[in-house]
Amino acid sequence: MKILLVSRIGQERRAPYSMRWRNGMRLLFVGKVDASAYGAATFERYVSAGKELGHEVVMFGERPNDFWNLPFTTETKGFDAVVFVVYQTTDFPDLPYLAQLLDNVPKDRRVVIDPTGRFNETIRVDDDFNHLEKLDGHQGWEWIDAMRAVSTRIYQPTLKPRHEEARSFLFYGYDPSHVAPRGSWDKPYGLGYIGNNWQRWAQIKRVIEAAEPMKAELGKMRVAGWDWEKTPQWIIDLGVPGILVERELLERVPVEAWGPLRYNELIGYLSEHRFTPVLQRPLFNELGLVTNRVFETFMADTIPLVSIPEELAVSIYGDGVKPLLAGDDPGRVVKDGLAHPERAFEAVSKVRQHLAAEHSMKKRFAQLAEILEG
Repeated sequence: MKILLVSRIGQERRAPYSMRWRNGMRLLFVGKVDASAYGAATFERYVSAGKELGHEVVMFGERPNDFWNLPFTTETKGFDAVVFVVYQTTDFPDLPYLAQLLDNVPKDRRVVIDPTGRFNETIRVDDDFNHLEKLDGHQGWEWIDAMRAVSTRIYQPTLKPRHEEARSFLFYGYDPSHVAPRGSWDKPYGLGYIGNNWQRWAQIKRVIEAAEPMKAELGKMRVAGWDWEKTPQWIIDLGVPGILVERELLERVPVEAWGPLRYNELIGYLSEHRFTPVLQRPLFNELGLVTNRVFETFMADTIPLVSIPEELAVSIYGDGVKPLLAGDDPGRVVKDGLAHPERAFEAVSKVRQHLAAEHSMKKRFAQLAEILEG
């Protein structure tokens, strides 16, 4: 199995020279690229931010037909550093490429980004969990050993990593240059969410039910992404409580269920809604993990309903986010936003200023460069 092969062929060779990027660096990202998952826009933003800062960023692999904006290569030599972004086992390249990467790039010039908390002992929160043995066939210790084999430095997008060997690097970021302009408050939809339906039903259900009494004033509602129309049969067959859909609720409110959209359609989609929830899997809230959507939602012309824990929200967004915190009453934010949209957008503006100052993609790239120099 691929994840076991990683631990067997990991190398200990160290870089023979100091890594100071005075003339720019060549950086290789290794990870799966999917048009409707895995934060594909983040890779494009690293390419753009790197270029502005004098660096070259390339994705490893054959170029997919629908990713013309990203540079790809299957070369494994000539790079100053490699960043493995590991969501699934498929993010590790097949042989012989994996062996070539580990052989051609010394271990202290490789970094692993663990966006989903795999580099931990098994953790379960409600029905959510970080090790999906029934789906990928791998135990928690296999993930930990594989990541250790690739690099001595494993980073997670949380301010407080749980595992003593994991380090903090938020990875995702905010791009001020792609913020949608303020448009009309008379939007096609009142409430909408985009994201794949994995461990999210309970969160979105709470928001929908809170907004339902105001639907006449609010307007139509919709969700978009994989598996919002019905619970797929493979989930039922495996007995994994990862995807749930209550058709009665969607039909009663009603809520339109759309399929997945391309990553470059996300900002435009969100901007068609007055309100958009910022929510996460229970596991992510427990570990303080952030996702691309935590930053991207504030790039859209919408009022975010921030439905992540207050401590995490304030640590990322600053105190200006407090009027947008859904807490135990997301309906309050909707009601206040409908009555006083300008006050809500003032809060959005404060959060955007904070994100631009503290979490821009240029700043995130500079942080990554410091990590790679380490």
